[in-house]
Amino acid sequence: MTTISKLLNRAEERGIKLGLENMHRMDAAFGSPSGAFPSVHIAGTNGKGSVATKIAAALHHSGLKVGLYTSPHISSLQERIQINGQLIPEGKLEEHLTSIFALNFIRPTFFEITTMAALLYFAQEKVDLAVLEVGMGGRLDATNIVTPLLSVITTIDYDHTRYLGTTLDAIAQEKAGIIKPEVPVLLGPNAQPFTLFYSIAKEKNAPLHRLQETFSDFETENRAIARRACELLPYPSSDEALEIQPPCRFEVIQKQIPIILDVAHNPAAFRALFQKLESHFPGQSVRALVALSADKELEPSLALLSSRTSTLHLTQAPFPRAAPVESLSPYIQSKNVILNPDLSSAFDEAYQMASERGELLLITGTFYIMDKIKLKLADVS
Repeated sequence: MTTISKLLNRAEERGIKLGLENMHRMDAAFGSPSGAFPSVHIAGTNGKGSVATKIAAALHHSGLKVGLYTSPHISSLQERIQINGQLIPEGKLEEHLTSIFALNFIRPTFFEITTMAALLYFAQEKVDLAVLEVGMGGRLDATNIVTPLLSVITTIDYDHTRYLGTTLDAIAQEKAGIIKPEVPVLLGPNAQPFTLFYSIAKEKNAPLHRLQETFSDFETENRAIARRACELLPYPSSDEALEIQPPCRFEVIQKQIPIILDVAHNPAAFRALFQKLESHFPGQSVRALVALSADKELEPSLALLSSRTSTLHLTQAPFPRAAPVESLSPYIQSKNVILNPDLSSAFDEAYQMASERGELLLITGTFYIMDKIKLKLADVS
């Protein structure tokens, strides 16, 4: 086990704890790296990682040195912290994690630690600007110690209701927590309710910008949000670079059958995913391999997934917040469901059955199965 793994295993046991006290204490201890560079801060239920990646790419390709902080990662923790598309070197990550753990008077969570490591790295490397994706919510998220040049809220829908509230107003209120006094804020077309954001922006004297167009899919919408964000920043940007997509966002892999990897993990994202599937593969029968997190909207997600697929293969992701397969049974109405907690054999079964029937295989539900699935796919002819 590497030093990085040993350090982070200790932090993962602390779970999720929303709040800014630890971040402010660490920031002060390290001389306020949060204020060492300009930033763009991005919240939203869906699309925030894609929008963040596009903004960073557009600014980098115009000649700026740009930091990017996103989460979760697919294969390596280093993916979360990048400069100009290059992952943080393992040695640098270990250096910053070690210095954070040396602050014995603080017991930060995993996400607080990775966030502070990103801020330290960006400050040390003197980036021209950093694009920071909110982890959860906004108001109490670890990233919310920055005062950015621009705040962006992509979409509002049901997700993390255990932590953010069970109504769209409550969720929007938490996302709106990234709006800062006199800092411009950009709303995507599905960031609702607009009246709530308008009221908060007005109270904080924050210039409010809003996209109101209707877009055919999430990718087109994310690109438009990123383009408008770049227009609001005092830097040149490359429109061509907005075409970039993070991995496992409707990633098509052609084997004997088409395989789609997509990290959709809430009802709104699943609806958009199936809309895109119908557009790109009209009339194609879809078999799905799905793992979900226990803190997600399980019942509506499973209802939607089972209604849009020929068969649903439910498995379990290898991470602490994964929903055990047996816990999903009460939410399943369809008979076309196969339960298998072992990810590897669940994939083998789903792939074989999809191949025999000439179906498309969709793999979705969480970031935390994609690395293992990609390794499996490398061995599939």
